[in-house]
Amino acid sequence: MQRAATGIVFLAGLMVGALAFTRPGTMALAQPQGMSNQSIVMTNVPLPQGGQQVVVMDAQKSVLACYHANVDGEIALKSVRNISWDLQMQAFNDKSELEPDDIQALINKR
Repeated sequence: MQRAATGIVFLAGLMVGALAFTRPGTMALAQPQGMSNQSIVMTNVPLPQGGQQVVVMDAQKSVLACYHANVDGEIALKSVRNISWDLQMQAFNDKSELEPDDIQALINKR
């Protein structure tokens, strides 16, 4: 329980730092002290209704979390997803003329 509370406090600190020190759409890399071999990547963009959307990625676990922070300082978790299987797909919802296998076949002909 204490570890979860520490994680929440750490995450909130990272989010406040990202909102305060990064321009919208920029990325922040964090290497927390005392937590070796962990890499957190964050990016934020303004929301149309005000506030920010903050996306946090744990690169070690391939997990994304999306938060909305409103102008009153309230932070709400919107979604969490493990993307490790997503990243193994060659194509999804792709509107291009050539499939990845077609491109590979063209390259292999050379």
